[in-house]
This record gives sequence, structure tokens and C-alpha cells, in this order.
Amino acid sequence: LGMFAVYSVSYTLSNTKLSNSKVLLILSISSMGIYLYSDPINYLIIRLVIDSEILTHMWTTNIGSIALFCTRFIITFMLAFIVEIIINYKKYEKKI
Repeated sequence: LGMFAVYSVSYTLSNTKLSNSKVLLILSISSMGIYLYSDPINYLIIRLVIDSEILTHMWTTNIGSIALFCTRFIITFMLAFIVEIIINYKKYEKKI
């Protein structure tokens, strides 16, 4: 079901003007770096949550688990994207 959902979204986006945007081009170029850097950042966030007395109790509720998952996804994506831009600054400087 997950693969079908991703395929459907990509197919739909490929038929729009969004597929030619600079943002999608930059995301496409840096997708491997984002994939590689997001995992260590994700482990760091999980460790900080486990060490925190208050945030540890979030795991016990459904809403807390979903909120933590969404927060981890957003933070790891943003930080990994920033790391990717810093490492390949010259390449992005020409595109932007």
C-alpha cells in the first residue's frame, strides 16, 4: 500500500508544472544525501527523547507517538537538507 501511494503521488506530480520547479530539482539532486544524513540525526533525536523525563511519556499515547514521528520526520529532513546544502554549496549556488 505504501509503494502504491508513493508511486501514485510521484506519477501525479510528474504530470504537473511542479515537476519542473527548482525546489523539486534541488530535492532530486540531493535525495541521496538527505537519505544518508537523516538517519544519524534521527537517532540523535530519539536519544534526546529517551533521555528526557517529560518526552519519554509521549511514547505511551497514540497521539504522542504520531506527533513524535511527524516531528522527527520534519526535523531530520530539514537538518539533513541543510547539511547537504553546506557540503555541496558551490553546486547549489549555480542552481539558485
